[in-house]
Amino acid sequence: MSINDLLLWMSMREQGSWTQFRDAVERFHVDSNYVQDGNDSGGLIASGTQPSYQNVSFDLQRLAHAEFFFSTEDSGADWRVVPPCISIHNHNDLWLGIVCGARSPESIFRIRQLGEIAKITEIEGRPDRITLAQNDLTELKHRAVELGLLVQLNAPETILASLPRIDDERYLIESEPPPIVGWTIETFSCAALEWKVAEAREWDRADIGLFRFTRSFYRRHYLKWHGMSYCINGLIGKYLVLKLDRTKTRGPLRYDNSTERFSCPAICRPPMLIERALVLCTGDLPEWEKNSTRIVYNGVSSQVAKYAATLLCQEI
Repeated sequence: MSINDLLLWMSMREQGSWTQFRDAVERFHVDSNYVQDGNDSGGLIASGTQPSYQNVSFDLQRLAHAEFFFSTEDSGADWRVVPPCISIHNHNDLWLGIVCGARSPESIFRIRQLGEIAKITEIEGRPDRITLAQNDLTELKHRAVELGLLVQLNAPETILASLPRIDDERYLIESEPPPIVGWTIETFSCAALEWKVAEAREWDRADIGLFRFTRSFYRRHYLKWHGMSYCINGLIGKYLVLKLDRTKTRGPLRYDNSTERFSCPAICRPPMLIERALVLCTGDLPEWEKNSTRIVYNGVSSQVAKYAATLLCQEI
């Protein structure tokens, strides 16, 4: 069994609960090579090493195969698979299509019949990467429609164009942190790019800072900004305090135009939708450079890199 079997199962069900998803991950013996990054994507998530099903859900979201969310009484579901679609963009004068979302044995069989324009790549710990490539955009779109795929043109740019910058006030939710007693408090160091244990008085005295409150299976992030307290997504909060920090001579982002490699420290992973846009440039998750503890996104055009850096309020 593999994550391919899990994605087929999800495609058949279309949506379901966290319990069903967790049980399926265990039943199919699915594991992930997800790079640990401090687990700061937001929400109430287990502290420490994340369970396998949590890592797998992150992979599926970044690859645009599924959406995960906290259910409401009306929705009745915690996840849903994305309708079968293809993300098309121009890369090196070739139109490249990344097949995302629901799939079936029949759809995979039909893709294999397309011959040289289709490529299915096995990747350990991730669903098979399926791409279609042609010089003619019209012909590629025609093939996609024949396969029953929804067509999204220039998906990386479209996603980024729809997002506000990380300093947008809509990301800030005015809120006081939980009572100090019983919670472990950490503060994010912009200089060291790491979390450091903090005392309660550091929160009280801080003018600007990002803090992480952890207790048992709960983790919450709060931004202290000029006497105000805000609940914030941890990934967004890091880039916000990095923007406000005046001591750093260079930001965390790097981009090599010649190799089209966009990178950042693993602890400063971009927020989900920005990362999805970077991933959809190739249809593969980033590499982890062990020596530098950075993650690298390949095949990122200079335009997409500039858009992402602008949203993160950083220079490249």
